[in-house]
Amino acid sequence: MKKQFYSQFNNQRQNAYKRNISWYFTYQEWVDWWGNDLVNRGKGKGKLCMARNGDIGPYHPDNVVKMLFEENISQANVGKAYRKGIPQTIEHRQKNSEAQKAIYAQRKIIKETELCL
Repeated sequence: MKKQFYSQFNNQRQNAYKRNISWYFTYQEWVDWWGNDLVNRGKGKGKLCMARNGDIGPYHPDNVVKMLFEENISQANVGKAYRKGIPQTIEHRQKNSEAQKAIYAQRKIIKETELCL
């Protein structure tokens, strides 16, 4: 398995973590999901990004689509305006906590795998 795109994968995963969004892709799943479009991903006009359906939920193969960066920004701004002022529920906080624990567990597995390579 090639690791040439691992830093991009790790950056995207870390950005999701910083935004408190669950991440359910392994490196290989992420590379396979992007396929030949991997070289076209990035920030900026005309680039592709991984967008969550409705800008909600986790980064999971069943909940993401490829989208132009500028289209994703436009949709995200509409979603922010809609969600503004809605307080987080206890259930939402619990889900985020569980997602963080899952991320830490996944990080541990990835580090252990890297040590074996």
